[in-house]
Amino acid sequence: MKSSATLPGVIVALIAIAVGPYFTAPGYSSVTHAISELGAQGAPNSWIMNAGFFAYGLGVLIDAVRRLRTSPFVAVAFMVFGLAMIMNAVFSHRPIDHELLYDVRADTLHSLFATVVGFSFTFGALAQSFIERYRWRRLCCYAAAAAAVILPLGMLQFPGIQGVLQRLMFGISFAWLVVFLPK
Repeated sequence: MKSSATLPGVIVALIAIAVGPYFTAPGYSSVTHAISELGAQGAPNSWIMNAGFFAYGLGVLIDAVRRLRTSPFVAVAFMVFGLAMIMNAVFSHRPIDHELLYDVRADTLHSLFATVVGFSFTFGALAQSFIERYRWRRLCCYAAAAAAVILPLGMLQFPGIQGVLQRLMFGISFAWLVVFLPK
């Protein structure tokens, strides 16, 4: 078994999520603000979260490419996931202060790639469930896919706690990908 490239990417992203709030725009709240707002346009030290997005995406992409021959559907889903996550590092969210000028195209592309991340994760987890031999592992795949659908809907429904819900969603994806993606 080759070493995991996903794990170091997850660690970098976890560090960025943990320390980013201490170095970003005044008023940022981990409860109400999205993780993407740590890497927002014009945010102080936005490079911290964008480095996290990049490392996470690159790690997943590397492990996905390694699975291309053995699990092509899973591999392609997570190659798309990895590339879209990297693009989230390239195209930043609008600023926390909505009065500031920002690049609308970059914000739109960030949202588009974030949506692609969610869909590709869901598809990849479901595709993985078809190749799992053990029931408990299949159930983990179903649960991760369900969380990837339910938690973003919760973020829309309950914007006052969207930061908490998104961190839960990222935590689930981190754990699932570290366990299930590397082969």
